[in-house]
Amino acid sequence: MSKMVLKQESRLNGVKTNVFNCEEVAGQLRVPFSCIMKYFASELGSNLDKDTVINGKHEYDIMLKHLDKFIEKYVICQKCRYPELMHSVQGKDLVSKCNSCGNKGTHDSTHKAGKQFINQLKKGATNIKR
Repeated sequence: MSKMVLKQESRLNGVKTNVFNCEEVAGQLRVPFSCIMKYFASELGSNLDKDTVINGKHEYDIMLKHLDKFIEKYVICQKCRYPELMHSVQGKDLVSKCNSCGNKGTHDSTHKAGKQFINQLKKGATNIKR
C-alpha cells in the first residue's frame, strides 16, 4: 500500500489537512475513498471540507493509526487476516465473504464509514476494484 501523503493547508484557525493520495490508497485497499475519509472525520471529531480535506491539523502518526483501525474493521478478514474481502449489502447490514478462506462476516454498519460503505455499494461504487 502506498504511503499517505498529507499536507497542512492554511494556518491558525482555518487549518485543514489534505490527504493527497487518498484515492490511490483506497484503490489499493479496494474500498471507496469516501469511506476512509468519513472514518477519519468521525474518529478525529472533525468535518470534511472537500472530498479529501479534513478540518483541523492532524499528524501523520495519528492518521496512520486510524487508517490501521479502518483496515482492521473493514478490509481484513477476521479469520485468516488476509485482505481478500468481497463486500455486499443484505438488508441494512454490510456483509463480506473472504475470497481466501470463505469466511462470511458482518461489519459495523452503524458507524458513519459503514453507512457510507453501504451507500457506495448501493450506487454501484465504480471506484472499488475487485
